[in-house]
Amino acid sequence: MIYKAIFFNLNLALIKKTLFNEHLQQLSKSFPNTMLLNTMLKELQFKLRQNYLGKIVLRKGLPKLGEPRALQKESAYYSKLIEAGTPPEVASKIEQVIDIGCRNWSYSRTLAEHFPNACLIGIEVDGLRRYWNLYRRIDLAEAYAQDLRNQNRKAEVIARDFRTCQLPQMPLNPTLTLFCAFFPFVSEYPCLKWGLPSRFSDFSSIVSHSLQITKKSRNPQLSPHWLSVHQGEWEAELARKIYLENGLSMQESVLSPDSWSGLWPSTCENWVFSTYKE
Repeated sequence: MIYKAIFFNLNLALIKKTLFNEHLQQLSKSFPNTMLLNTMLKELQFKLRQNYLGKIVLRKGLPKLGEPRALQKESAYYSKLIEAGTPPEVASKIEQVIDIGCRNWSYSRTLAEHFPNACLIGIEVDGLRRYWNLYRRIDLAEAYAQDLRNQNRKAEVIARDFRTCQLPQMPLNPTLTLFCAFFPFVSEYPCLKWGLPSRFSDFSSIVSHSLQITKKSRNPQLSPHWLSVHQGEWEAELARKIYLENGLSMQESVLSPDSWSGLWPSTCENWVFSTYKE
């Protein structure tokens, strides 16, 4: 009870900062310097989660997962994205999937279905963010990973920054690894809007780090592939530039909102990139 009282009081302070920060976002349109203050507040909130609030375990065990049918619409939506970027004949050859920015990994079952022979690794930089039921995002993600392990699938989830964390080597010598990112931040404002410091909008550093991982691999035949999904042409243009700067070739698909009508609330076109190193 003491921990819950401490968390409640600290969370009230964060809520006040968040409400104040919404006002700052409006001001930033007229006063650019306010964006700097907004960034500083997000940095403070993130460090509080990472170093203090997020380390407090307020619920024992893992959260109970709902029935798979509760996620049918989300699963159908993610299936469309995966199929647009990874044909089945390629997906079946993937031995390792590294999902960057996996959030609570509620779509992990869909990844497992589309990549039947792959070990799955989910990574979420803000995994210690807490829900109103006092579970953390990483707790729910771990519950989904455990559900896959119960089905004899290899799955791990990590609450760290992909650019600095040590990845588990589940397959000893994978020859085909897929790095995927569903709606990664490629610019500052969306990143701040979702409650993260602007430094996490550096998608270029994520792509370049993935290439460093493959270079350091003990398997010289390791072939890296990327699957990423971006909202709108403007984000797609930024992602395209980043891939080209890192020497990657790509194929692009564009999905219109009509194609997922009733499945997902987004009204922006989804640009699906399938990239690889030649």
